[in-house]
Amino acid sequence: MYLPAGLTDMLDGPVARHTHTQSSAGVRLDSLVDLAFTGVCLFRLLPLLHPPRWLTGWIAGILILRLCNLGTGLLRHKRLMLLHTRANKLTGLLLFGLVFLLTTPYARPASALVCAWTTAASLQEGYLLCRGKAR
Repeated sequence: MYLPAGLTDMLDGPVARHTHTQSSAGVRLDSLVDLAFTGVCLFRLLPLLHPPRWLTGWIAGILILRLCNLGTGLLRHKRLMLLHTRANKLTGLLLFGLVFLLTTPYARPASALVCAWTTAASLQEGYLLCRGKAR
């Protein structure tokens, strides 16, 4: 079920743009579904990884940073702001690909790399939200 859900999530935006059926409500719904999809995958897959405490702490820190970004968007822009930056899109792709490495010896190093990228993407998003450069 993971593979079809991830693939359809990646394709819905390009298909909507190509068929000229995109809408502002669709963009907001897509962002909420992305958030839910990531949360469910993390909740379901994290136990399979048996992460060390440092990795669990890092993931918790990213979650706090993302929640702060949501709060910043709500306070500063008076609406839910989930930015579709290139960095955030690549984060989603990396998280999707990480699943296929969970049963390999590369799971922990790959998880650390994904966490590093996600931290950078979250910091960029926070910067854009604080500076008012959010679209």
